[in-house]
Amino acid sequence: MIRHMTPLVLLLTATAGARAEQKLATLEADLLVQLLQFVEWPGQQVRETAIIVGFAGLDPVLTSLRNVLKQQQVRGRAVTIRLVHSPEEMRRCDVLFLGVSLREQVRKSLERIRGADVLTVGAFPGFARSGGMVELTANPEKKPLILNPTAARDAGLSFHPGLRFLASVAGAKPNSQ
Repeated sequence: MIRHMTPLVLLLTATAGARAEQKLATLEADLLVQLLQFVEWPGQQVRETAIIVGFAGLDPVLTSLRNVLKQQQVRGRAVTIRLVHSPEEMRRCDVLFLGVSLREQVRKSLERIRGADVLTVGAFPGFARSGGMVELTANPEKKPLILNPTAARDAGLSFHPGLRFLASVAGAKPNSQ
């Protein structure tokens, strides 16, 4: 009897793990949508009528983000998702989400778009400390975002002060946030 239950237990465990990963990806997608309300681009203008969110690399949040953004508008603009590969494509985005598959190459990827007014976002530990602007965190006991205001300022972007309630600052001491 126990031998016959082992495949069922494995299947249930895998299904629960997949659901947990999907739930986390949906949470990250929701966070990204909310984050866009608190970012100010130079001159408050975006390149097109839609806000372009580029995805580089692979990440479970991509599918969830597409689902979350289907009918969404941010500041009265539709949101369009594009898969991007080259630095030129990355620079044409308003937001660049670097997937977890690029974790080992994050500094190189960020260097390729240095100077562009593109908000960089990642959902893996160390992203903000590596020069990314916004790190989405999975730890529910901490604030869901880690910001790197220096990286944002260097790109001509700024974060609305209200974002401080949802975010900690990369490299800041806990009492200085």
